[in-house]
Amino acid sequence: MRATFNIFIDRLDVEVSVLAVYLVLYWSAGFANDQLGRSLKIAWFPRRWHVLTCYGLYMVPASLYVREMSAFDQYLYGLFFLSILEFTGYIFKRDSINSDVTVFDKIFQRANLSLGMVIYFAAYLPLGNWLVSVVHEGLFG
Repeated sequence: MRATFNIFIDRLDVEVSVLAVYLVLYWSAGFANDQLGRSLKIAWFPRRWHVLTCYGLYMVPASLYVREMSAFDQYLYGLFFLSILEFTGYIFKRDSINSDVTVFDKIFQRANLSLGMVIYFAAYLPLGNWLVSVVHEGLFG
């Protein structure tokens, strides 16, 4: 167990500049997604600070954990990490709110919203890792 924990901690060990790029990009994406979800009445956070915790304290460490894997494996791990995040958010009804009346409800039915969110947001891990590497390289060479 201790060895597994050490591997996890080692994967989170990055330069401050890398962490700063992750946080800026993920928080920006989080606030944009929250606003889009509000505007389209799909799903949103009840409190704006949830964006900071969800994207900064959950998605950034998940991305750091998988960043050295292939894009396919990153996506698969993303499905795992995001399923935990999405389902607990909706189960406790404290971290995510979804609208009763959306086009998604008509097409996919309410029960499939969480599944759709997991499939969509799992792509953030490989895409986020790629974007962070591009931006960091551009800024810090």
